Amino acid sequence: MTRDEVPVLTAQLNALCEVYDKRHMTPQAVQVWVDTVKEFKTPRVMALLIEWPKINGKMPTPGDLWKRLNEVTIDEREAQQQNERARHERDAERILTNLQGRVITARILTWLGTQKRDGKAWAKKILADHAANPASVNWIQLEYAREAIGLDVRTGLAKNVVREPGADYEEDEFSEATA
Repeated sequence: MTRDEVPVLTAQLNALCEVYDKRHMTPQAVQVWVDTVKEFKTPRVMALLIEWPKINGKMPTPGDLWKRLNEVTIDEREAQQQNERARHERDAERILTNLQGRVITARILTWLGTQKRDGKAWAKKILADHAANPASVNWIQLEYAREAIGLDVRTGLAKNVVREPGADYEEDEFSEATA
């Protein structure tokens, strides 16, 4: 709702106030209404306010109006989704009734059926490529390949290898100075 549309909303709300013997809207009250219905299109808001006395015997609250507008919006969205699903089904039917569509669909299904993905074979190929030429494999491929085979990602050694005590100990100048 834009600023130009606020006077129209105010006039309609004041008309409803007269119908239901209520006080006219103050600028602060109108601002509450505007903040409540700003997410909806103005023609829809105005249409509901015009129709309100036909179906209700009391003055609407901003919450009443928001609930009714939201219900209509949800119904429209669901109808639009149903139309899109029906359109997609019709498109699929058109593809399958067309000779070229049937040929391409058959090729795709054949290709999908013959493609067997083997993670371990891929990982072994990556590790072999890395052994032949380390620059040919990037680090993330190498990590994924090691993980797929069950190797330690950082070292490339089997995860279940028991290390000898002290095998990780490295001497440096600090350890020599304290000895």
